[in-house]
Amino acid sequence: MLKLGSVYKNLVFLASIAGNYLVFVPLFRLMKRRYPSYANSAANICIEGFPRCGNTFFVAAVQRWNPGLIVSHHSHLASSVSYSRRIGIPTVVLIREPAAAVSSAMVWDGKIVATIGLLVYISFYRGIRRAFPHVLILEFEEYTKNPDLAVERINIELGTNLKWVAFDASEREAIQRYLTNHDSRNERVASSSSLPNKEKAAQKQTYIARVRGNGLFGAARGLYESLTSSAS
Repeated sequence: MLKLGSVYKNLVFLASIAGNYLVFVPLFRLMKRRYPSYANSAANICIEGFPRCGNTFFVAAVQRWNPGLIVSHHSHLASSVSYSRRIGIPTVVLIREPAAAVSSAMVWDGKIVATIGLLVYISFYRGIRRAFPHVLILEFEEYTKNPDLAVERINIELGTNLKWVAFDASEREAIQRYLTNHDSRNERVASSSSLPNKEKAAQKQTYIARVRGNGLFGAARGLYESLTSSAS
């Protein structure tokens, strides 16, 4: 049985589904402390994804290479994507295979259960599918292993003029240092770190089994395959 704190966390996470619909844009725009970088007309680009899909890493790389760039990011709400697309802002959606994404979210939070994680994943990417093909979908392996090439693809497909630097060992270390400092400032422990580590990897194995064994996993996996095949 879930404890009261866990019930609360799961209900809050589930409530974020409302943020996948354009009708709720005015409401979420009022939540400036919770969503400081929600879609707005001043942004130069929108980069959004489900939680724990490498959002922090990729946004950090893009902003490092483009100082002063205004990015809508980290709302994890499909309405931010739909609104950005509607007002003509170049829009990028990050996607990760659902077992990996949802299990990582479970590790990060520590209280989210597989069913709620999968429901939110499905709702978010169904919202993205409504905006497709007017957004660029990037797959996890693409933008985490070669963020420079991912930025180049954004320029080609969305007509942007973003700068990028060859992602060699030195550049990787520089971004990792930034993320380490970011985690320290925000008091993130190993399980909530922005970077991979042994503790997270060990916990994920248990959660991945729960996610894959959940009745909603097939729908999440089918949605992932539909979006990634359409985007390629």
